[in-house]
Amino acid sequence: MGDAYYLRGRMITAHDRFQCCLELCGAHGFGRIEVANLYMRGTTNLYQNNLDAALADCNASAEAAVRIGHLRAEMVARGGVLVYVLMEMDRIAEAEKQAVRALAIARQLGARRFEPFSLLNLSKIMILEDRRAEAVKTLRDRFALQEMK
Repeated sequence: MGDAYYLRGRMITAHDRFQCCLELCGAHGFGRIEVANLYMRGTTNLYQNNLDAALADCNASAEAAVRIGHLRAEMVARGGVLVYVLMEMDRIAEAEKQAVRALAIARQLGARRFEPFSLLNLSKIMILEDRRAEAVKTLRDRFALQEMK
């Protein structure tokens, strides 16, 4: 239900549904499901401008994913949400570390959809750091991957 409300743009309701899901997962020991829904609660926190809560959720999700060996959840927590939270908080160097890790996981998993996404995140970070030439090269790499599909 959280995903359905999220896709409709109903962030407060989605947040509540993800919270209920997390409580059920915790009560029944569904760790892999909990990890994936924790970064989604972080996403709804981000959209509600609750940056500290979003940061806590995404960090906890990434750390839990590492503990249980859930690479896809770690990749999305870091590259799909945490990068944006850190950029919003003007913690650009930390965002870059997360983007680099997400890219490495995407390549390890062969997640062709996430690799260009990670490269796009890295290029945004490079632009924020005034590393324009690197950003252009990274974007070219991203578009080359898109053309291979």
